Amino acid sequence: MSGPLDPFSCLTEVELFADLSAQEIAAMDLMAPARLFRRGELLFSQSQPVTALFILKSGRVRVFRVAEDGKALTMAILEPGAVFGGNDARRPAHV
Repeated sequence: MSGPLDPFSCLTEVELFADLSAQEIAAMDLMAPARLFRRGELLFSQSQPVTALFILKSGRVRVFRVAEDGKALTMAILEPGAVFGGNDARRPAHV
């Protein structure tokens, strides 16, 4: 079970959650399971949009879109602390 003192928890490090109390952070941490992705793994794609919200704890994520000619066009490189997904899920993301 993950909690605010768990070394994997990162909710307290994200500005989006700065105004939440310790109890609210703990409740959200229980609802937001941690997931580890391997290098090169596709998190979501244009054809399979996701409604999940991702918080990057470590590493980097490349956000890209595939052009009509099949080439991947990098839109952004995300660093730890980045919050993405949800409504941004129209573009694929790779670890």
